[in-house]
Amino acid sequence: MDLNLNGHNVKREAGGTITIDPATSLDAGFYQCIARNQYGTALSNTSFMQMAVLGSGNTQLATKIATEGDPFCIEAQPTKSNPKPTMTWEMALDTVDKFPASLLPTKRMQIAENGKVV
Repeated sequence: MDLNLNGHNVKREAGGTITIDPATSLDAGFYQCIARNQYGTALSNTSFMQMAVLGSGNTQLATKIATEGDPFCIEAQPTKSNPKPTMTWEMALDTVDKFPASLLPTKRMQIAENGKVV
């Protein structure tokens, strides 16, 4: 089935890029770009797109007390989603911080693949 490039949520960009925004579950499927001219046809690799939805997005504040010199660990809430999400940590200055600072690993702080900050 051909993609309707005139759809209300489909934007065509230079270089053959398309953007589907907002994407819905109806947009899930296989996509492939086909370019044709008088010399022949070229096909892109086929891509599969599916909808992934994370949890409700509710954030909970928790207070932890650290003892100087002792290790300290903050755990991310486990999330079940497919595909697996990437996790990043940011430090917010308030409960509504529009520009939180990204936390990067240092000699004193490590970020584990499972989302734990140690």
